[in-house]
Amino acid sequence: MVLTNSCLGGLMSHAGSLITEASHHKGAAPRRVNLSLPSGSSVSVGMIETAAAQAQQVGCYLDLRGLQLDGLDLGSKRGRERKTWTRLIFGMNDRCGAASVDRCNFEGSVLTDCLFAAMILTALDFTECELTDCDFRFATFRGVRLGSARIVGCDLYGASMESATIMGNIHFELSSLPQFGDGITGLDWSAFANPNGPRALVGEKADVYQEFLARTRDERPPKERSILDAVDDRLAGAAGGYRRLSGYWAAQGQFRDANCAYTRSRRLERRASSPWFAISRRIHHEGRFSEPRAQRRAGRADWSLRKRFQSRDMRPVAWIGLWIADGTSRFGQSLTRVSATLLAVALIPGVAYAVWNGVSGAHTVFDDLLFSVSRLTAATPTGLKPTTKLVEWAGTVQSLVGIALVGLFGYVLGNSLRQS
Repeated sequence: MVLTNSCLGGLMSHAGSLITEASHHKGAAPRRVNLSLPSGSSVSVGMIETAAAQAQQVGCYLDLRGLQLDGLDLGSKRGRERKTWTRLIFGMNDRCGAASVDRCNFEGSVLTDCLFAAMILTALDFTECELTDCDFRFATFRGVRLGSARIVGCDLYGASMESATIMGNIHFELSSLPQFGDGITGLDWSAFANPNGPRALVGEKADVYQEFLARTRDERPPKERSILDAVDDRLAGAAGGYRRLSGYWAAQGQFRDANCAYTRSRRLERRASSPWFAISRRIHHEGRFSEPRAQRRAGRADWSLRKRFQSRDMRPVAWIGLWIADGTSRFGQSLTRVSATLLAVALIPGVAYAVWNGVSGAHTVFDDLLFSVSRLTAATPTGLKPTTKLVEWAGTVQSLVGIALVGLFGYVLGNSLRQS
C-alpha cells in the first residue's frame, strides 16, 4: 500500500521536508516515502536522518532504493552516540531495484525493521550492530563484517553467507537461518547456544514464529504451504536447520560445534515426537488447532484412521528411543555417558541380587556384584549360581544390554579419536 497525498499533506507543507510520496510498485506492502534530493546534491547522513525522522512522523518506511550510498558512514564509532536506524528500505523482494550500499559502515548502530531483501551486500560493516526484525531474505553477504553483531528476529530465509564474511562472536536470537558457504570466519556454536535466553531459531517458539511468518504473508507463493502448516512443522524445520549447521561445521573440521548442533537437532526431533507436544499444541491453539473444530473436521473427513493418528505427530516409540539415546550416549557422542551406563548395568543388578538373595553361594554383597559383572563377560565364577529362573532371565537381558553398550562404546571412542 502507498501513502496518499492526504497522508503527506501536513508534513509536505513544512519547509525543509525531504520526503515525497513513493511511486507504486506491484506487491510492495509497506507504506513508504522517497528521499527527495535537492538538484545537484548528493546523499548525506544528515539528509537520511532528517528524512527518516519525517517518515516516522507519518508512520512510513523511508525508501532509499535507487540511491548511491557507497562508502557512506552510517555507523556509531567509539566516542559517538549510538545511531538508531528504523524502517529504512535498502532493498525489497520485488525486483524493483535496490540502493547501492557497497562498503557502507553501520558499525555499532542499531537497525530496526530495515529491509535489505534480495541485495548483494559487499564489504559492509555491521560490527557490534544490533539488527532487530530486519529483512535479509535472499540477500548475498560477501566480505561483510558481522563480528559481535546481535541478530534478533531477522528473516534470513534464502540468504547466503559467502567468502570473507566475518562472524566472530555473533549472536542469533529468534531468527531464521541463512546458508553458510566456504570462507566464513569466526562462526561457532556460541552464536546459537543461548543457554539462558531465547532460542536462536524462530521456529522453536510457536507464537513468535506465527507472527514472524505473517510479516511476509502477502509475498508467499500460492502453492507454498500455509502459515498454519509451517507452524505445525516448526520443530522439524528447526531441527533441519541445526542438522545443516552440523553438516557445515563437520565439513569445516569444527567437530565440537558440529556435535553440539547435532545434539540440538535430535532433541528438537524428540520434542516434536512427544505426546505432550501434541497435547500442548491443542491446549494453546497452535497451528491448525487455532482453526474452528468444524473446519478441521471438514478438512480431514476422507482421511483414514491411520492418517488421522499420524496427523497428530505422536510417535511414542521414537520419543522413548530418543530419550534412551540421549541418556546413554548423548546420541552417540559422549564417552562419559556410555561408560556410566555400562557401569550401572554391571553393578545395579548386583545390588538387587544382594537384596533379594538372587545368587546361590554368595556370602557378601561383593559376591553378588562379582556375579553381576560376570554376566557381561564370558567367565562365570565357580560356586555362584542364580537361585530362580527370573534371575537367569535378568542375567540374560543384562548380557545383551552389556554387549550393545560395549559396541556403542567402541563406536563413540572411534568417532572421538577420528575427530581429535
